[in-house]
Amino acid sequence: MGRQRTVAAMRCAKHPGAAVIAFGTRTTASGRQRRYRCAPLSGDAHVFHVPLDDEGTPQLRGWSPPPPCPEHPTGKVVRNGTYGVRTPQPRQRYRCTPPGDGKAHTFTPALPRHHVHEHEHGCVECEELRGVHRGETAVARRHSWPTRIVARALSQLADAGSYADVSRQALAAAEIAAQRHEALVRGGLSAEQADVVVEAEQASGDAGAAPPTVAAALAKDREEAASDTATAAAVAEDRARYRRSRRRAPSPPATTGEAASVTVVPDIKPKRKKSASSVESANVWHIAADWTEAFGPVVFEPIEARLRAQALAERARIDALREAGQPVERPQVLLLDDVPVYGRDRSGSGKARRDDGFFLLVAAEILWRKGPGRGVGDEADPFALATPEYIPELTLRLVRAMPKSNTAAWRLVLDELGYAPDFVVADAGTGIARAIAEQYNERTTFIPSLWHVGQAIRNGLAETRGALVPVPGGGREPLPSLRKHLSELGRDRAIADVPTWTAWWDELERLCVAESLPLDKIRNRRRNYETTFAEAIRALAGQPGVPVSTGGLETLMAKRVQPMLAMRRTSFGNIERTNRLFDLLIAREHGAFIDLTDVVTLLRNDAVPEGGWTVPLRDISDPRPRNGRYNSLRDSLLITEIAESRGLA
Repeated sequence: MGRQRTVAAMRCAKHPGAAVIAFGTRTTASGRQRRYRCAPLSGDAHVFHVPLDDEGTPQLRGWSPPPPCPEHPTGKVVRNGTYGVRTPQPRQRYRCTPPGDGKAHTFTPALPRHHVHEHEHGCVECEELRGVHRGETAVARRHSWPTRIVARALSQLADAGSYADVSRQALAAAEIAAQRHEALVRGGLSAEQADVVVEAEQASGDAGAAPPTVAAALAKDREEAASDTATAAAVAEDRARYRRSRRRAPSPPATTGEAASVTVVPDIKPKRKKSASSVESANVWHIAADWTEAFGPVVFEPIEARLRAQALAERARIDALREAGQPVERPQVLLLDDVPVYGRDRSGSGKARRDDGFFLLVAAEILWRKGPGRGVGDEADPFALATPEYIPELTLRLVRAMPKSNTAAWRLVLDELGYAPDFVVADAGTGIARAIAEQYNERTTFIPSLWHVGQAIRNGLAETRGALVPVPGGGREPLPSLRKHLSELGRDRAIADVPTWTAWWDELERLCVAESLPLDKIRNRRRNYETTFAEAIRALAGQPGVPVSTGGLETLMAKRVQPMLAMRRTSFGNIERTNRLFDLLIAREHGAFIDLTDVVTLLRNDAVPEGGWTVPLRDISDPRPRNGRYNSLRDSLLITEIAESRGLA
């Protein structure tokens, strides 16, 4: 039977069918290794090494080739130590020996990779040991953050995470126990001893001081931020001391004796000290903001290109049907609405006055999903009701932060969409209506939102003396006769056809006369909406799937857009960076973050063609005036200038 095997059998990754023989072990700086000799059927024999754990068991990991040299693709490449002592993990350096008499040289890949230690457990997500050439890539050159952490942060930002919260989570992810474990192993502890130390530190809530080689890069940003904060605090204290020295006490009345030496000092109310969380947020928020600025377009641009191509293809299909005289069953429908965003006045007065604010201009599209499409009394189900072949679904298409919700701003939004829809549903505000009329031709039908029409009529009645009466439970509502008539303002009743629409307005005026109410406010609303909606009613014939109200869009904004403003609506100031943040929201709505691996691939593919370089951080900035604070998101002249430069104003 032969001698029992005491060494685990091994197979060469390059030559699976070759004979492999073990011949001893060796101990290196990275740990114990067992040497194996491979004798392939063809070619020269070679030696490879397999790392061992503390019990002597081989730690198998997937084999992967080293990256090719960009200058000598056929050169022999081997690992050549590490570099980047100021990064959370050392970076891998390579040495290339060109074929022939070429001189050997060192190089690094386009995207720097972390050095993979022989005793690392590998990738937890895929439960596989990593090859020595497959450490995590940095998101770009001169960046210490791994691509995976940046991709996850972009996903969190798209899901309404604030800059400060996402930055704090990224810092925590960079300081996880695995890095502490690695530092302890490199310091001489075994893997089991490091596990005990890390578990004890986590249990006690005190992670201890990480070695300088690991913590240097992570501490650098915090030390600089703390230094900046300390410097700013010192300057503020000096200024406060100077102001106190300049503040004179009121002169006391002229007296004699001891009272003459008394000086009346006014009470100085101390300035409220910021909380530790507020100070930390002010120090770290720029991390996620920089990622939004630099890497947000990498995720959004492919989504934007796909949506634009789909819209143009659909536009060509519909135009071909119209030219052939055929009916259009799935028209292109665009819904528009805006969200006013106001904050606290920054004048320094301390009063809770509303500032100039800004607006979110939101556009959504109707996408037609194929449905069952069965008729009444279908053979499979004789009692089935008729269902449409295509079911409309509303999805966000574009969100833009603008200083104003005027014609110039809406024309910039419509121009960015890049196509002319068949229907546009929006409120009848002056800015939107004028922008639609100037941007599109007669093939685009404007539908004033029926809900907004009803609200405008109610507002007119509220301004009419005697039209409102108290109701049980509090509040005031229109007279019962008017309230009943307003309830008929629906698709199957008041706007069933043009004569019915005209008769509805006639009946409203008759009821007002019967209640002895003046007609000036109601006739003003009738002039604004009757003719415009009559044209929309003609175009809506045979289009039951086209909405006549923006109620669905308002629901979508409440679920998707409003959470992006929660607790930080007053913090947005840079118009370009803010819009890139909302681009991430649109990317999420269209499936960009379903698989985080796709985002990692996008980030890598974007940087590799440029040799690993990306756009500089903090390239988007608002110029600061000599005295004051420039806020591009509240500069109403900015969008007018942009619209004029594009020929839209």
